[in-house]
Amino acid sequence: MKKLIFALFMVSMPHIALAESAWVLWQNTEIEDHYFWKILDAYPLYKDCQNSREKVWKAQEKLWKSEDTIAFPFTVMRRDKEGLHTADKYLCLPDTVNPNLFERRRD
Repeated sequence: MKKLIFALFMVSMPHIALAESAWVLWQNTEIEDHYFWKILDAYPLYKDCQNSREKVWKAQEKLWKSEDTIAFPFTVMRRDKEGLHTADKYLCLPDTVNPNLFERRRD
Protein backbone atom coordinates (compact mmCIF):
# COMPACT_ATOMS: atom_id res chain seq x y z
CA MET A 1 0.00 0.00 0.00
CA LYS A 2 2.88 2.39 0.81
CA LYS A 3 4.35 1.76 -2.64
CA LEU A 4 1.03 2.69 -4.28
CA ILE A 5 0.76 5.91 -2.28
CA PHE A 6 4.36 6.82 -3.10
CA ALA A 7 3.78 6.10 -6.84
CA LEU A 8 0.63 8.26 -6.90
CA PHE A 9 2.50 11.02 -5.08
CA MET A 10 5.32 10.91 -7.64
CA VAL A 11 2.95 11.02 -10.63
CA SER A 12 1.04 14.00 -9.28
CA MET A 13 4.19 15.91 -8.31
CA PRO A 14 4.20 18.52 -11.12
CA HIS A 15 0.61 19.46 -10.34
CA ILE A 16 0.94 19.92 -6.59
CA ALA A 17 4.25 21.77 -6.38
CA LEU A 18 4.13 25.44 -5.64
CA ALA A 19 4.92 27.81 -8.49
CA GLU A 20 7.82 29.33 -6.58
CA SER A 21 9.45 25.95 -5.91
CA ALA A 22 12.65 25.02 -7.64
CA TRP A 23 12.99 21.59 -9.23
CA VAL A 24 15.78 19.22 -8.25
CA LEU A 25 17.14 16.49 -10.50
CA TRP A 26 17.89 13.44 -8.34
CA GLN A 27 19.77 10.27 -9.17
CA ASN A 28 18.70 7.19 -7.25
CA THR A 29 21.24 4.37 -7.33
CA GLU A 30 20.12 0.97 -6.11
CA ILE A 31 22.81 -1.60 -5.44
CA GLU A 32 21.20 -4.88 -4.44
CA ASP A 33 18.94 -3.73 -1.54
CA HIS A 34 20.72 -0.45 -0.75
CA TYR A 35 19.45 2.91 -2.05
CA PHE A 36 21.48 6.08 -2.48
CA TRP A 37 20.04 9.47 -3.52
CA LYS A 38 22.23 12.18 -5.01
CA ILE A 39 21.36 15.68 -6.21
CA LEU A 40 22.58 16.27 -9.76
CA ASP A 41 21.28 19.82 -10.30
CA ALA A 42 18.41 22.26 -9.63
CA TYR A 43 16.23 24.29 -12.00
CA PRO A 44 13.67 27.07 -11.66
CA LEU A 45 11.19 25.34 -14.03
CA TYR A 46 9.94 21.75 -14.13
CA LYS A 47 10.37 21.72 -17.92
CA ASP A 48 14.08 22.55 -17.55
CA CYS A 49 14.55 19.76 -15.03
CA GLN A 50 12.79 17.28 -17.33
CA ASN A 51 14.96 18.31 -20.30
CA SER A 52 18.12 17.84 -18.25
CA ARG A 53 16.87 14.50 -16.92
CA GLU A 54 16.43 13.25 -20.48
CA LYS A 55 19.95 14.38 -21.47
CA VAL A 56 21.53 12.73 -18.41
CA TRP A 57 19.62 9.49 -18.93
CA LYS A 58 20.54 9.29 -22.63
CA ALA A 59 24.21 9.91 -21.83
CA GLN A 60 24.19 7.19 -19.16
CA GLU A 61 22.35 4.77 -21.42
CA LYS A 62 25.04 5.18 -24.11
CA LEU A 63 27.81 4.80 -21.54
CA TRP A 64 26.44 1.51 -20.25
CA LYS A 65 25.49 -0.07 -23.57
CA SER A 66 26.26 -3.77 -23.17
CA GLU A 67 24.50 -7.09 -23.10
CA ASP A 68 24.26 -6.88 -19.30
CA THR A 69 22.42 -3.53 -19.39
CA ILE A 70 18.69 -2.90 -19.75
CA ALA A 71 17.38 0.63 -20.21
CA PHE A 72 13.84 1.77 -19.41
CA PRO A 73 12.62 5.36 -19.54
CA PHE A 74 14.83 7.22 -17.05
CA THR A 75 16.14 3.97 -15.55
CA VAL A 76 19.27 2.01 -16.42
CA MET A 77 19.73 -1.46 -14.92
CA ARG A 78 22.97 -3.41 -15.23
CA ARG A 79 24.98 -6.29 -13.81
CA ASP A 80 28.71 -5.89 -13.24
CA LYS A 81 31.46 -8.49 -13.68
CA GLU A 82 30.89 -9.87 -10.17
CA GLY A 83 27.15 -10.28 -10.83
CA LEU A 84 26.10 -7.34 -8.64
CA HIS A 85 22.82 -5.80 -9.81
CA THR A 86 22.66 -2.00 -10.01
CA ALA A 87 19.93 0.38 -11.18
CA ASP A 88 20.07 4.14 -11.67
CA LYS A 89 16.86 6.17 -11.81
CA TYR A 90 16.50 9.89 -12.51
CA LEU A 91 13.69 11.96 -10.97
CA CYS A 92 12.67 15.62 -10.93
CA LEU A 93 11.18 16.59 -7.58
CA PRO A 94 10.24 19.93 -6.01
CA ASP A 95 12.92 21.33 -3.73
CA THR A 96 10.52 20.80 -0.83
CA VAL A 97 10.75 17.00 -1.25
CA ASN A 98 13.75 15.03 -0.01
CA PRO A 99 13.57 11.39 -1.16
CA ASN A 100 16.18 10.43 1.44
CA LEU A 101 13.39 10.74 4.00
CA PHE A 102 11.29 7.97 2.41
CA GLU A 103 11.95 4.60 3.92
CA ARG A 104 12.42 1.90 1.27
CA ARG A 105 11.49 -1.60 2.38
CA ARG A 106 11.27 -4.88 0.57
CA ASP A 107 8.35 -7.08 1.54
